[in-house]
Amino acid sequence: MCECERSNEPSISQALHLINSPEIQAKLIAKNGTARRLANSKLNHDEIIDELFLSAVSRFPRDDERTLFREVFATTDRREAVADCLWTLLNSKLFLYNH
Repeated sequence: MCECERSNEPSISQALHLINSPEIQAKLIAKNGTARRLANSKLNHDEIIDELFLSAVSRFPRDDERTLFREVFATTDRREAVADCLWTLLNSKLFLYNH
């Protein structure tokens, strides 16, 4: 494969797979998965957000990202908030570029 054929943009098929993938959905709700472990932990919301970012994109969240994720925790139950935030990170361009 020629380097010139490589694109830094995710393809439509990649995006659709991540958005609709039954495998990813199953991992997000798995009994022994990361999302469930974090939701059941004694960590506060900011600590969970840090763990999600470190696990998915290998960095801490920026202030604006933390604010958005805090809103998710404020508007839904903890288990769903963790799964939704992790799903968001897995569907980000940053995750696609790194993994």
